[in-house]
Amino acid sequence: MDESYLSRFPRYLRYEKMISGMYMGEICRCACIDFANQGIFFNGLVGDKFKQQYVFKTEYVSAIVADQTPNLERIHYILHYELDIPTVSRQDCVAVQQLCKAVSKRAAKLAAAGLAALIEKVGKSKITVVVDGSLYHKHEKFRGYLHEYVCILVPSHEVSYKTAQDASGRGAALVAATSIKLKSRRDSLMDLTKF
Repeated sequence: MDESYLSRFPRYLRYEKMISGMYMGEICRCACIDFANQGIFFNGLVGDKFKQQYVFKTEYVSAIVADQTPNLERIHYILHYELDIPTVSRQDCVAVQQLCKAVSKRAAKLAAAGLAALIEKVGKSKITVVVDGSLYHKHEKFRGYLHEYVCILVPSHEVSYKTAQDASGRGAALVAATSIKLKSRRDSLMDLTKF
């Protein structure tokens, strides 16, 4: 996929783009359009609304992955009525669900790989991971996928999870406070060396 679809900043933040809730829906939308252009999805036609960047929200991906209705009615409703795709067959619904599952699982595997590397680096047999983010909090299946893949990658570690709200904001505040404190200590030491 051409990365320019996902950002005004091609070649930057690639790992984040592959695992972030901000981009997951867009990755799925681009893949759906590619399949539609090949005549595989939606009889080759998507409406103008579906051609708009970021219209396929990650909340749709979550709902599509979680849909267990007999005829995948929720998926059909999202694609046809919310996203204005003119022709949506049951086969399209099955295929889009498989696509959304694959993208969701790939994101969980990539996130688990990064997390497993950090867990190995820390080296403790029991560890608690603080997790924040829309995928972890709102995607109905992502949390389970992530836990499963972390267990596969670091089976000798007992990993527990604790959810946090606005962890990135708090983390940035902690880094800023630590930086200020270290600068203050350095300045104090510099003052002492003047004597």
